[in-house]
Amino acid sequence: MHPQVYTLTAAVLFALGCTHVIRVPTQCAPPEQPIGHSAIGWERVRGPARVTGKVLSPSLEPIAGATVGLTRLSMTPSPTMQAVTNALGEFSFEPTPPSRYFLVARRLSYLAARDTIQLAADSGAVVAVTLAKHPMTLDDCSLTYTTKRVPWWQR
Repeated sequence: MHPQVYTLTAAVLFALGCTHVIRVPTQCAPPEQPIGHSAIGWERVRGPARVTGKVLSPSLEPIAGATVGLTRLSMTPSPTMQAVTNALGEFSFEPTPPSRYFLVARRLSYLAARDTIQLAADSGAVVAVTLAKHPMTLDDCSLTYTTKRVPWWQR
């Protein structure tokens, strides 16, 4: 045998010996895009200082079990008040001191909606929330891996 064959064989074995086999997650298809946008509309109303409202789908069907959070925006940390909508999509926060608040409504398989509302001493707010559908899929591809050989300096 020629010395060149030995040199070539040694180079190939050295290159293979300096690589590692790694597991790489399989690439999934891109997720589906949401259908529309979620929105919050509110109006200040005379009366007790409270926040009431409804969470609806774009077809104006009530969304039961949606979580609505209300956080007072102030210089000192404030706990978030939480409410869960009933079968008619209704929620309420009573009493609510005058201030500026951050309102978030969310439900699994819908896009969350966020907005700020302002309450005065002599009024409350009526809120209408529309949550847009967001199709969720659970793919098996996120649980699979492929093997790949990479050079030692890229591991």
